[in-house]
Amino acid sequence: MNLWVLFTFFLIGWIVVASFSTTPAIFSGTITSSGFHPGGNYLKALVNHKVGLYFLNSLLYTVIACTGALLIAAPAAYVLARYKFRFNKVIQAMFVAALSIPAVMLVIPLFGLATRLQLTNTRFF
Repeated sequence: MNLWVLFTFFLIGWIVVASFSTTPAIFSGTITSSGFHPGGNYLKALVNHKVGLYFLNSLLYTVIACTGALLIAAPAAYVLARYKFRFNKVIQAMFVAALSIPAVMLVIPLFGLATRLQLTNTRFF
């Protein structure tokens, strides 16, 4: 176990050091000597490759999705837990069945639908 932890920390440390190095330095094996440029790769990713914009888009969608899920799920959970009505157990079983579907099986068809509707590479997807 201890050996595995040390190995994992070594790999994470190597990734952090390599992220501050240039590409030629990584492939030549001189990561820690001449090819060390603090912040250069991160600045290039933020400015040239729009990672900051992608992060803000992800943050926007995450906040909207979590808020929407909370606004729908909290009242539904309250009603299903507190009140007894005719199809209460059926609805609860449907929620459990829906949770058993792997997320990948939902994401891939949804992405295909968004692509066919030409919603990719827009503000909405």
